[in-house]
Amino acid sequence: ILLLTFTRKAAREMISRASRHDPECKHVEGGTFHSFAYKLLKRYSKTIGLSSAFVVLDEGDAKEAI
Repeated sequence: ILLLTFTRKAAREMISRASRHDPECKHVEGGTFHSFAYKLLKRYSKTIGLSSAFVVLDEGDAKEAI
């Protein structure tokens, strides 16, 4: 089961609720869309030609970089 939401608070709540049905959360993966995408990028960075030391910029940092 993959549970994704926009906020960390909602992610914690969803995972907590799911863990009531699966106490060890063996089959539950969850978090924010951002954290999930980050994990995927880290896991497959070499496969897609991305340095494993990449940095995700927030909007302010991105504007400064430009």
